[in-house]
Amino acid sequence: MKALLVLLISCFLLVSCKKETPPYHQSEYYQVKGNVLIVVCSQEIDSVYEITRTDSNPIFDSVPIQTVTVSNFQTQFPINHILLQGNDSIYIQKSTSIRIPYRAINPTILQKTNHLTYADSTSFQNHSNHSNSKVQNYWNKIAGLTLVKKYRENNSSKIVYFGVVDYVYDEELGFSVPTEKAIFVFVRN
Repeated sequence: MKALLVLLISCFLLVSCKKETPPYHQSEYYQVKGNVLIVVCSQEIDSVYEITRTDSNPIFDSVPIQTVTVSNFQTQFPINHILLQGNDSIYIQKSTSIRIPYRAINPTILQKTNHLTYADSTSFQNHSNHSNSKVQNYWNKIAGLTLVKKYRENNSSKIVYFGVVDYVYDEELGFSVPTEKAIFVFVRN
């Protein structure tokens, strides 16, 4: 009787225990769908966006960036629209906030790799006063994303870099504090 009880418990444990599987299979990770990738990071990756350009003209060596400033008599601060060629908005900067007008990709479905994508200072089109070492520091935070690797494969276009300050609400303090962020823009040909 005792042996039968031990056998039943052993069978129950063997049947109920399963080998852990990774949370996502290869096909469940986000796959490249567009031709413009926007990655925002501060201490970690904050958000990732991918859009499909409506303009069919390929962009090669440098990415044409345009800043349009709109002054509104109702607000004391101008609104800056940072645009790619063809009027695709990258981000909109109001006095104390940055807004990217696209739907963010769920970060849990972004695949990461241990092999970092290489980029040196000549790979960047720097639209800030940040030093190359600061740009490289932010780059190292996103260089492990598979999406970044896909955008850099066989691609000679520059990586656009913006160093910006965004005001982020701090629950402990009860008000927004300035936070330095990096915005990287990749274009696939």
